[in-house]
Amino acid sequence: MGTPHYMAPEQLEHPLKVDHRADIYSLGVVIYEMLTGELPLGRFSSPSEKVQVDVRLDEVVLRALQKEPEKRYPQANGRFCQCCRIDSG
Repeated sequence: MGTPHYMAPEQLEHPLKVDHRADIYSLGVVIYEMLTGELPLGRFSSPSEKVQVDVRLDEVVLRALQKEPEKRYPQANGRFCQCCRIDSG
């Protein structure tokens, strides 16, 4: 079990079907919170609507936070890791 606000939906709904994509969801929560200072609870705005950040981060963070695991990044590399390299320059 984990901290509820950081847990992927499937950890509560289907705990026996959880895979590595639950970690991608949790990382999305952490990144969202780092960017906005808030947890992505209920219906939440994209990071760029809340604070001044590069809009390219929205796609990365919102995909990591998809409710359905199959809509998230399949692995924590490639495009997902590119969010760490996005800057304002």
